[in-house]
Amino acid sequence: MSNVATSKKFRISALVQFLATPNEYVSGPHLQRLGHGVGAAIWEVPTTEAETEETMNDVAGLTRDKAIPYFDQVGTLSTFAADAQARAAEEPSNMHYQEALFAVRLITGDVPGALLTAAEVRSALTTTDEPWKIVLKARVAEVADAARQDPDRAVDVLRTYADHTLTALRLPKAK
Repeated sequence: MSNVATSKKFRISALVQFLATPNEYVSGPHLQRLGHGVGAAIWEVPTTEAETEETMNDVAGLTRDKAIPYFDQVGTLSTFAADAQARAAEEPSNMHYQEALFAVRLITGDVPGALLTAAEVRSALTTTDEPWKIVLKARVAEVADAARQDPDRAVDVLRTYADHTLTALRLPKAK
């Protein structure tokens, strides 16, 4: 929906939100708007049953044709890991990509690779004074320290981050 309460339009997007990097809102590069042509992904709110049926058929078709293939591209742990690796390599200065790569390496059991990525984050952020980068650096350091002691404990820390994100996004926690 629009972020304007009185809007008569809405949008639909396909989103893969990586939960192991804590966020208070939907974020990340894995958001794809669903729609066609100019103004893609913007629909008028239907006012009749016929308009509703047409809109829902359009949304169902876009979900089938665009969203599901997109989820297949980046929505599993293995496909997300490959995407994180590619994005981190393409933009080594993007610390969000580096943090995601660090976390996904831990989750997939590549502890040496995760610790290497953590060292690269620490090195890249040695002189930063930007608050969000200081927080990111501390988060990576906390999880890396845990991984050096016990990789399972580090993954547990990532789970607490995931729980935080789920709560912030008002989504149910996995059982």
